[in-house]
Amino acid sequence: MKMKLQKITKPGKEILRLYNEFNYKDKKKRIGKFRTRRIIFSAKVDKKTVGFILANFIDYGMESFGYIEELYVDKEFRNKKIGRTLVQKTLNEFKKLKVSAVHVTTNRRNKKAQLLYQRAGFEKDKNPWYNYWFR
Repeated sequence: MKMKLQKITKPGKEILRLYNEFNYKDKKKRIGKFRTRRIIFSAKVDKKTVGFILANFIDYGMESFGYIEELYVDKEFRNKKIGRTLVQKTLNEFKKLKVSAVHVTTNRRNKKAQLLYQRAGFEKDKNPWYNYWFR
């Protein structure tokens, strides 16, 4: 299986299709509000979009942070390192932007997502947040 990652600036029909599978009712309104500080990568296999990651670059006072807002991989393409690759590509982008930390939240019951982020280097804190600290 050959996978290709590409940075995108505006969501296409395939991203909206996956976003819809991700159970958001008002997807067009929410995903359509792209800001210049948003990072979006899509994963394609054989020209089919099979996953995406949405992240935000946040300036806060004297520091900047990254926040992974959404990560989704089509059910047929899970357990093929696509999610892990999307997360790593996003972390590399945040590193270039010199953020001090990257945050993500997961549902407490979503053990697979938690394991994915832990394997990527995120550390769980007392809240439902996972944090990735650049050292």
